[in-house]
Amino acid sequence: MKARVVKTCINHFGEYSKAKKKDLFMEKMQETFKVITGLEMNFKGYLYQWVKERRKVVEEEKKKSGVIRHYGEFEIALDKWISMIDDIA
Repeated sequence: MKARVVKTCINHFGEYSKAKKKDLFMEKMQETFKVITGLEMNFKGYLYQWVKERRKVVEEEKKKSGVIRHYGEFEIALDKWISMIDDIA
């Protein structure tokens, strides 16, 4: 389910990159996700926390071995999202 949350944002990245208020984008993604799955999630809270935690893990892996590991669909999607948001920053 976590991977679906991230992929929902990836699939609408064009809207994110154009949005002046990222909070409004997150609200829209929350609504879109609810329509698709029937589940309510706090997109902003979850996504920001996951990005923060993943950045920390990636930094630690770079220091330890120089290799960043992906453990599954969620990490792959999250790394893609981080790359996308970093590109427009």
